[in-house]
Amino acid sequence: MNSAAQDMEYGDQDMSDTRAEGFEAAVGAFLSYLRDYRRSSPATVRAYANDLQMFGRFLRLTVQRLPDPPEITRPQIVAWLESLQGSANTIRRKYSALSSFWNFLLVTERADTSPLVGLRLPPKPTAVPRSLTPLEVGALLMVAECPWHRCALILLCGTGLRRAEIVALTLADVDLRGATLTVRHGKGDKRRVVPLSPQVVAEIRRYLRRRRCLPGVDALLVKDWGEPLIPNTLYEALKALAVRAGLDPKRITPHAFRHTFATRVHEAGADIRVIQELLGHTDIGTTARYVEVGAEEKREAVCLAGDIGLERGT
Repeated sequence: MNSAAQDMEYGDQDMSDTRAEGFEAAVGAFLSYLRDYRRSSPATVRAYANDLQMFGRFLRLTVQRLPDPPEITRPQIVAWLESLQGSANTIRRKYSALSSFWNFLLVTERADTSPLVGLRLPPKPTAVPRSLTPLEVGALLMVAECPWHRCALILLCGTGLRRAEIVALTLADVDLRGATLTVRHGKGDKRRVVPLSPQVVAEIRRYLRRRRCLPGVDALLVKDWGEPLIPNTLYEALKALAVRAGLDPKRITPHAFRHTFATRVHEAGADIRVIQELLGHTDIGTTARYVEVGAEEKREAVCLAGDIGLERGT
């Protein structure tokens, strides 16, 4: 069932007396809907909660009270978005939170109209992060003395998994004989199977021989004293490794590894739809933004197309 159908089904439930509901109560209902009905990730729920709380604080400061949702106007929303000190991506994300919130209000009959209809946003940036070089990856591996640090780096390089996906891996998710791992809770709670190269399999085997774990912990990657990781642990470890390796910490992120993986697989000749499956993207347009196409590759493609055309004309 797609999201629109889910929303319609949710909206068919009994929503009596919801129009008189205040802003905070409506936000609470929306977050419960995301968490319990849409099965959104905890990170998504937290982000939406933070954005809506920030908007609520802005309303209190500017209108001296917190209006009920049907009373909130388009100029108030525009004023809040214009007050934000951030990039175009930040503003678009805040808008997305408001848009999802008002869609929920409409479906559950907490509002009759949305003040966001037709609202123009800053253009979406198209900049693509630069891939990490083999020398940069090698420098990181050289300073990765902790067993889970090295294994995490190899997984990032060799699978393109998201930070949260790597941290969520369990021992049961890894099939070393079949050379695959299963991502059970990808973005949107989607499941996918990712093949493993011999190098990645060998590194996981090496790590498992040194892995120490507390009783009852089945996470693949654990800290030296046996506790499972959280996404921020991996992020901070990459920053620390970057400093030790003499690299720019701002460039060494899980996203940079994911982008590097996509680019390298593309350079090896993989079709973009294969890369889409490996990365777990719903929209192939998202995959296209991950793949760097070099100037020489473009030139070769154009020359090949020209040669084919000339051959047909002779």
